[in-house]
Amino acid sequence: MSGGSWDYFCFRAGDVAERLKAEKAPLRILLGKHLELIAHAMHEIEWVDSGDKSNPADDEAIRAVFGTQCDELLIEHLLEEARELIKQLQELGA
Repeated sequence: MSGGSWDYFCFRAGDVAERLKAEKAPLRILLGKHLELIAHAMHEIEWVDSGDKSNPADDEAIRAVFGTQCDELLIEHLLEEARELIKQLQELGA
């Protein structure tokens, strides 16, 4: 078996996703479907980190989790990191 770098979290997440998708409550089913995407992304991350696959297998799976909002969310995150770096530089007097 491959993976292991994340203690096979992907399988636990996948089990929870399946259980939620089998519920009757629509919100639980919806959450299960979303968690299924996350479990797949974690599987890809685990296999990349364990050296059994290579990037971009994990990138593609992560993008699927966020869907059409992925680029916008990524840009927002990178801008926040840049703001924090600028703040640190200002505090150093640079």
